[in-house]
Amino acid sequence: MVQLIPIIYWTTWFHTNQWEGYNIDTCGLPYHCQLTHDRNQLSDSSVVIFHASDMDGGKKDMPPIKENRAWVYHNAEAPKHQPDIIDKMQYSMTYRLDSDFPWGYLEKDYLLQRMQKPVNKQRFKRKTPVAWIVSNCKASNYRHHYVRELSKWIDVDVYGHCMNNQHYPDNTTTVDLISQYHFYLSFENSNCKDYVTEKLSNAYVAATIPIVDGPSDYGPFIPNTRSVIRVDQFEHPKELAAYLQKVLADTNLYDSYFEYRRENGLSDRFIATLDAYEQGKCNLCKLAYERYTDMSLYYPGKKIYLDNTCIDYKHYSFTQTRVWRIYLPLMVLIMIVGLCFSKVRRYSYSKLKSVHVPFF
Repeated sequence: MVQLIPIIYWTTWFHTNQWEGYNIDTCGLPYHCQLTHDRNQLSDSSVVIFHASDMDGGKKDMPPIKENRAWVYHNAEAPKHQPDIIDKMQYSMTYRLDSDFPWGYLEKDYLLQRMQKPVNKQRFKRKTPVAWIVSNCKASNYRHHYVRELSKWIDVDVYGHCMNNQHYPDNTTTVDLISQYHFYLSFENSNCKDYVTEKLSNAYVAATIPIVDGPSDYGPFIPNTRSVIRVDQFEHPKELAAYLQKVLADTNLYDSYFEYRRENGLSDRFIATLDAYEQGKCNLCKLAYERYTDMSLYYPGKKIYLDNTCIDYKHYSFTQTRVWRIYLPLMVLIMIVGLCFSKVRRYSYSKLKSVHVPFF
């Protein structure tokens, strides 16, 4: 029987026990690892994982520090400012490819099975060409303002909590829904290095063209050079809308975005990224086993820093606030000039009245 090494997932994962019973068993190792949220198993585990977004209790909700137990900082989302907690961590498990244990949303086996299926050209059921599903209404990059501007030039069906103009159909998965559209807005809520989420992988599986806005370098995350449409390629949403209309009108151009679904259509760099995520899990399991079997072993992780690559307020130029910040100072200046001019006029008038003019 294969030895099963426990790994404690100390916190919840977005307030759920998402990782309970999750097995790391595809690494070709003579042992397997299993994640659990059961804190009662802490004494049996040499690795403890903390999810950044669920550490609301801070230091008060952390287990005792022991030299033979590794603490792993898991961050699946854009970083939060938690210096007091990060300083306690020894290893990082994040979306960053340079983490100790890279762990992203692109799962190799799941994607490869679905990305190489032929495109069903009869699937488009919606007249509107573009879809967007959104839940975070306060994205730091102001993406919703960009979408609002884009929708002035091309129709966009919006589902979710923000700007929604469509009702999310019952008993429909995200992939099934967006597969009914020609384009899908795979907009991340933050623009950070290596930060891509299921918004991108869902578009691949649905065989729709992703319109992406995320990291400055999408190279590691796209199947080939023509598989996504990048917002950064266009100076204004109006230009993007015009290009989307062009793609819609040209069947050959549209089909060219799915060349990656043919045999050997995936780039080596993309495959390397999928492998890195898989290897990250395997390396985590190796750490748990080696420390579990020999508590004297210690493998120093990399120094964990807050991600300073993120670009805040990227689409601020499309906000109404920006307009007011331009015109409000101008209006104040005009008022000040007007008041000064009014005072000058009153002063001049009073001086004129005080001057005695002789009558001839």
